[in-house]
Amino acid sequence: MMSRRTGQVTAIKPGDHTVTVEFKRGNMCSHGSCSHRILPDTTSEVRVDAVDTVGVQLGDFVEVSFESKAALGAAFSVYILPILVGVSSYGLAGTLSVPYPAVWALALAAGVMIIGLKKGNRLQTEYTVVNRSSSPFSQQDQQSCLGCPYH
Repeated sequence: MMSRRTGQVTAIKPGDHTVTVEFKRGNMCSHGSCSHRILPDTTSEVRVDAVDTVGVQLGDFVEVSFESKAALGAAFSVYILPILVGVSSYGLAGTLSVPYPAVWALALAAGVMIIGLKKGNRLQTEYTVVNRSSSPFSQQDQQSCLGCPYH
């Protein structure tokens, strides 16, 4: 599954057609036009190196494409799989009358989570600049404020 995100070029690496793109990561109203924020601003920047296929310049807003399937798989193996393994191993240990079934379930769930974290740390995502953007916000970012309950 390919995902796209809009960010700003903050650095250009000479010679290898690579640029550094900065994305704003935040809450539902991430583009800042929502004036009804209740919670404090929790935005932060994420910087990635992307292959420049369109010839961008410093300060340009660009749309970056990247593969998200591997990241979703890693998230599943860190968040969901340990719960499933823990619950099922607890049930199995209880059925087999194994002493301390909760300890075994917790140990197995923790082991699965550690394996998932190691798998996630080895992800190599390639980011590619696919086009320039006239707006610093993607259409998805602009539509995200539609979900704001205060509009």
